[in-house]
Amino acid sequence: MLLVGTSQAKGGHIVGNIQLYSMEKKVSQVLQGHAGAFAQMKPSGRKEDVQVLFVAGSKGVGQPVQLFCMELGRDHDAPGGVFHLPPQRIAFAPDEQDDFPVSMLVSPGDDIVYMITNLGYLFVFDAHSGKLVYRAHFTQDAPFVTCFESKSKGMLCITHRGQLLHFAINRAKLVPYVLNTMRDQQLALALASRMDLPGAESLYSTEFNRLIRINDVQGAARLAAASPQGLLRTPQTIEVFKQMAAQLDQPQPILQYFSVLLEKSPLNKVEAIELVRSVLLQGRGELLQTWLLEDKLECSVELGDLVAQSDAMMALSVYLRAGAMEKVVECFVQNVLKDTKVQNPHMLVHLCDRYDVVEELVQYLYSSNSMESINIYATKVSPDKAPVVIGKLLDLGCDEGFIKALLKQVTQCSVDDL
Repeated sequence: MLLVGTSQAKGGHIVGNIQLYSMEKKVSQVLQGHAGAFAQMKPSGRKEDVQVLFVAGSKGVGQPVQLFCMELGRDHDAPGGVFHLPPQRIAFAPDEQDDFPVSMLVSPGDDIVYMITNLGYLFVFDAHSGKLVYRAHFTQDAPFVTCFESKSKGMLCITHRGQLLHFAINRAKLVPYVLNTMRDQQLALALASRMDLPGAESLYSTEFNRLIRINDVQGAARLAAASPQGLLRTPQTIEVFKQMAAQLDQPQPILQYFSVLLEKSPLNKVEAIELVRSVLLQGRGELLQTWLLEDKLECSVELGDLVAQSDAMMALSVYLRAGAMEKVVECFVQNVLKDTKVQNPHMLVHLCDRYDVVEELVQYLYSSNSMESINIYATKVSPDKAPVVIGKLLDLGCDEGFIKALLKQVTQCSVDDL
């Protein structure tokens, strides 16, 4: 918890005090500051989100106001250390040195710090570096209350006169602004990656090619994995890693690339097919099962066809996840029922009913002349799906007599549903 209070010191200077209270440890600490905010963010090199405190404060009366950032709830001697930033002096306007912060919040996900001052200035900082991204004077009226605006991940502010103001990042222009106005390529790359923003395409391509030239497989893989909007996650990038020579005692570059991608996010269709092809050639199908359980692969018909060459039941799982219901029926029939002329395909009927693969089921049963199974399904197993069954039979040109007989048995079949 964080509580802020201000008072007027001698000479009219406004002094801020913050009481920080730990609910877990039930202890409090007093800091000199005017505004603060908590954030959940993932610092570089950390796999889990951490809780971070941002404070606009000073080290003493008369000292300059700075932006402080410190991780909470982690021992200083913990592996990897504790995330913190060197204090960054807040650059107030030259003619407004008596100004002070009154509100602060951190946009979740974007990790952008918004800070508003008493004299109506807006400051925007990057939470990971503490760098000032933007400053502007937006009102002559003092701010009264602020809050987070979830749709834009920005801030709403009401002034003392009742004016409602909305601040948010222009996502299409942020990276070009950082590149062209701030001239900070490192920050532009970081923002583009973290916020999935356009504007740094040429930077990513240039840096990726440089890393490939110096044979930095891990660096190139991490850059491609972090590239905004999937910029470098293309078939061309896969080919680049496939053509790189393996280093002594190191996995193949293409496998290192996929390993980095799996830590970042699920693989797309092309990546999943390439990775699965590699692991199946090595006879390591158990890895595929793990990735499927963890939803690490984008499933597709093509991936299912590839897996079917070595494991039919695993291919069935891929087809189900891909929503390829015709392939589900085909795979089940060919690899579970074995005999396409089976007289009592109860397993197939219940599988298709469970996953609502009604039309594909009817088509298979009709083509194998299992008319009695169609009758049982529509009248006893799932009478509520009889309209779908009859509609599919009509599409297939089924005998009119069979359809009429089926209609007589299905009392809940609405003509409108047909």
